[in-house]
Amino acid sequence: MSPQKSSLTLLIEHEEAISRLYNAYAEKLTEHKEFWATLAWEELDHAERIRKLSQYIEQGHARFNADKFNPIVIRTSMEYIAKELRSAENEDISMKKALAVALNIEKAIIDGQVFEAFKGFTAEAREFIRACVKNFEEHYQAIQEMWSTHRTFS
Repeated sequence: MSPQKSSLTLLIEHEEAISRLYNAYAEKLTEHKEFWATLAWEELDHAERIRKLSQYIEQGHARFNADKFNPIVIRTSMEYIAKELRSAENEDISMKKALAVALNIEKAIIDGQVFEAFKGFTAEAREFIRACVKNFEEHYQAIQEMWSTHRTFS
């Protein structure tokens, strides 16, 4: 498997892991089940978007620059997600804690500028990449807005 292909596979697995975590939150935080279930679905949509980007790359309409991507960051995030998933499945969790975890995960993706590694060669591919970035930012914003309503200052 090429480094490019393995990086894309890793990104897809990362999105799917986040979805499993958010589904666990939906099961535990029943009063906010719809919020977490929606986020979990969006994570699966993100994985599908990366698969679509993969197709653009295979067709020569886009490129993924593996040099701009640090797989260690994603692997570290996946370890963190696995730990938080075990915690969510085995312990009580507060909405505030779940939101803090989600913000950490999502902010790392945005700060890591994952989509900076993608370059579109056609108008369609460039627009799709822009739409992906916008979608990820809106997803993060939804979590941030929910965090604003649940955080407390001591």
